[in-house]
Amino acid sequence: MKRLSGLVVVILLCTVVPCILAQDIDKTPEKAKSDMYVGKVTTAHLNLRSGPGESFRIFKVLETNNEVTVIETAGKWCRVLAPDDIAVYISKKYVKDGVITGDNVQIRPTADTKFPACGTLSKGEKVDVIDGNDPDWVKIKAPTVNTECWISAKYIMYSKAFEGEVAVNIKKKKEQIEKEKTSKQKYDEALKIIDQEDQKVSTERDYKPAISALEEVAKNTSDGELKDNAVAKLEGVKKLQLMLDELKSIKDSMPDIIEIRPADNGLPKLDPPRFDATGYVEDVGLLLDRPAEYTLTKGKEFLFYLKTKDANINLGNYLFKFVGLKGEMVYDKQWKANVFYVREIKVINKD
Repeated sequence: MKRLSGLVVVILLCTVVPCILAQDIDKTPEKAKSDMYVGKVTTAHLNLRSGPGESFRIFKVLETNNEVTVIETAGKWCRVLAPDDIAVYISKKYVKDGVITGDNVQIRPTADTKFPACGTLSKGEKVDVIDGNDPDWVKIKAPTVNTECWISAKYIMYSKAFEGEVAVNIKKKKEQIEKEKTSKQKYDEALKIIDQEDQKVSTERDYKPAISALEEVAKNTSDGELKDNAVAKLEGVKKLQLMLDELKSIKDSMPDIIEIRPADNGLPKLDPPRFDATGYVEDVGLLLDRPAEYTLTKGKEFLFYLKTKDANINLGNYLFKFVGLKGEMVYDKQWKANVFYVREIKVINKD
């Protein structure tokens, strides 16, 4: 009889324990369900922070069974939608009548820069102003999605799925944020490529990878400032690449000119004359805002500005003459223009 009782206990344990474990698994956070869900706090006095770490500012303290909406998980931390009862701060110079007037305006957990920013707002977004009396900062109701609020993932239990229009909008916003991160990375990569190519001699430069990256940024980003920077940079680099392509074409198409002499006269063959660019030297007239006093043109087309570091070369002596040039092309970041530094210049006859 005792043996039978023991067998019954074992059978019950084998039946009940898996059920309990199954219930626990069902309560597991997001990974068992989805990236976004409604959860319940499982401990008292849980800090809601402005970032995923214990060094970040505490917004408020949550209590057991408080509900939060998880929208992201990063390691041991969960990001949740900002509760209605917390406030954040933004710079006063970027908000007017409750509307954001700047791009990527940083949200701060305090009215200073002691703690890292906890989100950003875009131009045109509306905010609920709580207090605007400070000369430098405006206290606002924390934007639900834009404000980063984090809690320890260890103390959150899955309650139900987070669905509906708000969930869809948040997913779209997260996708847009990732796209903006990619655009910023692409822009930085393009600048790096441009800097690397600038170090090379003009005939070896290739800005096409940078042009491709900048075109992608200009097409995909919704960040107004980033878009403007990408478009401006793209325009300058495209012009520079066209000039470089022309220089390479001229150099490749010029025939090798060798002076024929008797084989027994002992004179060496002459090196072929080659130029980095050809065109007419012109002045810029009365324009005040320009990086140089002279330009090189061909027909009615402006090619680039001309400068020289050689004290023996006076570009004014070649005004309105068709010349061949040797030197280096430099993109002037301040003027956003191409400047050719003349090392050698020679008047050539144009048939």
